[in-house]
Amino acid sequence: MLRARLALIFGLLTPLMGQTGSVRFRITDPSGAVVTTAKATLLGPNEISLRTENVNEHLDIVFGGLPFGEQQFLLACVGFLPKRLTVNIPDSGEVRIEANLSVDPWGMEIDTISEEIPKPVTFPPVGMSVKAPSIKVSPKHRWWRIFR
Repeated sequence: MLRARLALIFGLLTPLMGQTGSVRFRITDPSGAVVTTAKATLLGPNEISLRTENVNEHLDIVFGGLPFGEQQFLLACVGFLPKRLTVNIPDSGEVRIEANLSVDPWGMEIDTISEEIPKPVTFPPVGMSVKAPSIKVSPKHRWWRIFR
């Protein structure tokens, strides 16, 4: 009877112990060419960066050993707009994703989530005057002394 109970318990728990999957990204530009300098970041709760991978020699980015279920990723490269993806990882399987990055029209160089976004330049509102610094003129160079 004890053996039957142990067999039942281990039979139910064994599939849960090794349920991991993987994701393989192929990141391309708008023309379809592979972006070899791209990075993918696995995001955790509150968008914390858990792991970052680069393009490998096969022109893919591979994340292995991921728990099954939904995972958040940030795909980024300098000169391209970052892309967030939610991927459903199957147990004991691999998901292949081809992601297309759009060109960044502003050319901002932010390639990971940990880098700081530059602050925008601010100008005074229309209608406000800005004082220029005062210029001091020495008395000997006044116009009435020059044209005397």
